[in-house]
Amino acid sequence: MRSKVFVVMLGTVLLSGASCASGSRARPNYGGGDARYVGGAAQPAVQPMQFRFDVGDEIAVAVWKEPDLTTQQRILGDGTISPPLLRSMRVVGATVDEIQARLEKAYVEYLKEPKVSVKVVAIHSDRAFVLGEVREPQAVSLVGPTTAMQAIAMAGGFDEEFASHASIRVIRKGADGAPEVIAVNGGRVLAGGERDLPLRRGDIVYVGASGTAQWSRTVGQALAPISSAISTAGGAAALVYAVK
Repeated sequence: MRSKVFVVMLGTVLLSGASCASGSRARPNYGGGDARYVGGAAQPAVQPMQFRFDVGDEIAVAVWKEPDLTTQQRILGDGTISPPLLRSMRVVGATVDEIQARLEKAYVEYLKEPKVSVKVVAIHSDRAFVLGEVREPQAVSLVGPTTAMQAIAMAGGFDEEFASHASIRVIRKGADGAPEVIAVNGGRVLAGGERDLPLRRGDIVYVGASGTAQWSRTVGQALAPISSAISTAGGAAALVYAVK
């Protein structure tokens, strides 16, 4: 019952904010290294979600002390934007930090030590969000028909030490706007005993943990990978407080 309630709450928070995004935010330090210790056992560190721009997404660029260079654009079909003073720049597939570094390097030709800020304004491309016990939690582009297992593969595959192949949940917005939770048993799919689930725009694929690792994570830790990429930080904080 607790697992079902957790997934529904997770889906409610994420579905409410999946249409817009913010820049990256530092995550808390749980003691350093690649693992945390909960109840005397080492647990995997939460991996930051890598948001990557796609065609149709809106991006905002600002240069410190240079208001004339501020711009907000939608990424064109060829994957480019047109920053002021610069040639068209391809940004599809790049992260916020990568685009910021490219722009600062390009603006050196015109400015001394340019400081560039890049933010995600809105996500318009077809995406699904893969969270939980995968190697690289991220938003994956739905280019053509894509299933839950394919999306997990695009996120680096299962974290084999902690992932439960049988505990996959796909959360999507139902006809009434409420989150609908669909269970997928990855082990049975891989064995050919169950049909893989085709994904829709905005779906959240959550891979649960196995064994003693299942409830070592708090709700806040589960939300951390995506809260830096979509505007749900306030809702996530309230959710953590509510379940304590």
